[in-house]
Amino acid sequence: MKIQHLLLTICLMSSICSCELPAIDKATDDPATSLLLTGESLSSTKLSYIEPTDDDQVLFDRFTFSFTLTFSNDVKVKKNNGAQFNVVPSGELFSSFGSNKKAIMDEFDRIHQEVCDNYLSVYRGAGRYSFDVMTILYNGGISLTCESEFAGHAAGENLASVITCFPRYDYLVKQSGENPIIAGGFNTPSNVGKNIEMPMEYISMLGSTVKFSIPKGDYELVHTGANFRLEIPVRVVNYLTWLNDKISNPDAEIPYKDEVLTCSFRTNWTLR
Repeated sequence: MKIQHLLLTICLMSSICSCELPAIDKATDDPATSLLLTGESLSSTKLSYIEPTDDDQVLFDRFTFSFTLTFSNDVKVKKNNGAQFNVVPSGELFSSFGSNKKAIMDEFDRIHQEVCDNYLSVYRGAGRYSFDVMTILYNGGISLTCESEFAGHAAGENLASVITCFPRYDYLVKQSGENPIIAGGFNTPSNVGKNIEMPMEYISMLGSTVKFSIPKGDYELVHTGANFRLEIPVRVVNYLTWLNDKISNPDAEIPYKDEVLTCSFRTNWTLR
């Protein structure tokens, strides 16, 4: 439970919006966070809605949505010199692979370091790394419906066609041409995919949060609540299991499950 609370705090901290690269200062007192987890750590397909403050409901003329994923207890949070939180699979999870534990842990640590180095190359000038990645793949098919009219769309209409990334990731979308839709700007195949290699098609890898937005357009922000239903088809990749399988069979197929992440929630505001 403590880990879940810390992860939620990390998620809320990471939702701070910027139209440019995330501000990462070597001298800041706030610790950076690198979260790298695998499909084995997902414990539920139910998402939890993060209710924004009134000031954060609309950012850069976009109506925002944020949700957290639910993890098992097989998660470890390590703090390095008070300046960096590393969120990784726990030793107990690695131990489940028996005699292959050390080999898998060493390979995961190597990949983790490569992701850290790659992050600093993508966010040039960043003093520290602060990413949020899970081996849960999104390749389209999101469904978001509202029980009432929303931004000119009829009640019950799928709003998928107007969903775009969270505003803070606009810079990387312009830079790479890859819109992560519901994940961080670093979580695309051309970025983190260079290190977490998986021969599968996807738009983005999820992180500990799902975040996206809908353009406000000419509609007014109205302080009247609205009920929504969110469904996101994903492919949950058991990446550690794959690393284990490849020890005896380098051509082992990737173990995964097709799941649908869901959430029924109510916002305090709507667009009319």
